[in-house]
Formats: sequence, C-alpha cells, structure tokens
Amino acid sequence: MSTPPPVTVALTTADRDRVVIALGGEIDHVTAARMHDDVLALIDNTGTDSTPGVHVLLDFSQVRFCDSSGMSALLGIWRRLHTRGGTLTVTALPANIAKALRIGGLDQLIPIVAADTPA
Repeated sequence: MSTPPPVTVALTTADRDRVVIALGGEIDHVTAARMHDDVLALIDNTGTDSTPGVHVLLDFSQVRFCDSSGMSALLGIWRRLHTRGGTLTVTALPANIAKALRIGGLDQLIPIVAADTPA
C-alpha cells in the first residue's frame, strides 16, 4: 500500500488583520485533520487569532484533490474564525473543488474569490 501524498500548509503573508496560507497536495480523510490543525496553528502563531475581524485567505492553487473530509475541515476553520469575529475566504480553487463547495452550500459561508482578486 502506497503512502498518500502529504498535504502542505504554508504561511505566505501575515499582517495585523490578514493571513494568507497556501495549501498543497490532497486533502482527504487521511490528511484533512492535519490540514485543519496546521492551519489553525499557523493562525495562532501569527498572533492574529484573537484579533477581532482577522481575515484568512486559503490559497488552493496547489491542491489537487479535496474530499468531504476536507470540506468538513474547512467548515471547522470557518467556524473557529467566525466565532471570533474573523472571516475565511478561499482562492485559486480547481474547478472540481469549487463545484463541490457550491454543491455542498459551503460557498454561502466561505466566499470563493478569483486568484487575481486582492485579499
């Protein structure tokens, strides 16, 4: 049995009220919990977690796959930010992942913006 490709989580920008995190790889039932925890840890480590109104942008340009476990992880990240007055936005989604977000109704909670839209 082969090892699943890892999911990568990398901080690209951290300002006082804005955090940009690049994701990569495959977000599935094996990697979703780690992605969730890694994203929240990065937000915590920037010191913006308790900042009211912090905006987090997740860049999906290097994500190849995201299943329902990944969608659930996104919802968990959104919930954490939302309860603290923050927002979550996603960008550069592959078409299949954007479609899954829309079908699941998550685009009503988590805005999808074009890759060239300023965060």
